[in-house]
Amino acid sequence: MQSYIPGNAITLTCTFVNATTQAPANPTTVTLQTLDPEGVLTTYTASGAIAIQNPSIGVFQCTIQPFLTGIWTYRWVGTGAVTAASEKSFEIKPSLFINTEIELPESIGAFALNGQSATFVRT
Repeated sequence: MQSYIPGNAITLTCTFVNATTQAPANPTTVTLQTLDPEGVLTTYTASGAIAIQNPSIGVFQCTIQPFLTGIWTYRWVGTGAVTAASEKSFEIKPSLFINTEIELPESIGAFALNGQSATFVRT
């Protein structure tokens, strides 16, 4: 299982293939779901604020920036022209520098972190 520290940009990737030919192929619709360590489910689509990218035939990617420590699970689902699903997990390990128990802002802003000022930029 891959492990990261809080705040790293993580690119989740899935490759879909035609079941008969095993050649890369695009599903009609692709969704990605992440399940964070607290059980919060987030769904990503091609038209969302954090969009799924399709850099080449059959290959889909989405970059997220998780802060919450623990085991994250993600699930890719393709429907239509290619019907398939894939599930994997990764771990966000505790940081010596960031208290991940604080509530992070939804947009650019400043917040206090262990008594010191910090700037947070969500991409």
